[in-house]
This record gives sequence, structure tokens and C-alpha cells, in this order.
Amino acid sequence: MAEFRLSKKLIGRLRELISGKTMNESQMQELLDTIYPTPDKGKNNRTRIMEADAIAAYHHQTDFPVIPTLLTDDAPQFKRLTYEQALCWVHDGRNYKKLHPIVPVHREKLGRVSGYVLGLLQETSGVQGNS
Repeated sequence: MAEFRLSKKLIGRLRELISGKTMNESQMQELLDTIYPTPDKGKNNRTRIMEADAIAAYHHQTDFPVIPTLLTDDAPQFKRLTYEQALCWVHDGRNYKKLHPIVPVHREKLGRVSGYVLGLLQETSGVQGNS
């Protein structure tokens, strides 16, 4: 839960209240209502706790195998779901668009790499780029 930016005090309180227990979503919501009796308070923490709980439940269930590696576009909602995260090469192009090299040789190299990535994308999906 520390990875979800929750305070040590809150993590300790949650451990005291739910350690070793299996709870469904409505029971977790009731527990959160006792920790945060005012609906306007702790919205971010409520969301983070529920996300951490869902991920923990997924990793501890035994009905189907937990996926060890997930291929994603690096969106934050996919983090922590699996032990390893592989990034899709298509989405790597986003990083090149953020670069604005000043040195001419760097601009040239960026142009070559960007062109290569766009060419691969067009070959594999038939998508036309707008660069």
C-alpha cells in the first residue's frame, strides 16, 4: 500500500482492521465509511485502497492463473497488476515526439528513428502517419 502513496499511519490502521480477513467490495466500502465518515474526505485514499485491495485479491485468488507479464502501452492503470510489464513498441513513438533536439546530428538521428518507427507501424497496421 505504500506504493499507492498512503501514509504509514493509515496503512497501520488498515492492517489492524483487516489483517487476515477476506472481505468483499461492500464490506470494504463499509470499512472505508468508518475510516472516512464524511463522503468528501479521503476520496483519493479510498480509491487507492480499493485499487490496492483489488490487485491483492487478484494475486491471491486461485481460480485462474495470475498472468506473470502483461504487454501494455505504459498506462498507469496497468502498473502493479503483474510482476513484469512489457511495453508495446508502437507506443514508444510517443517518447520521440517529446524530443526537440538542438544539435543538427541529433535532429537527423531522431528523424531517422522516427521515420523507421513510422515505417514499421505502417507496414504492420496499414495506418498512415501525419508527421
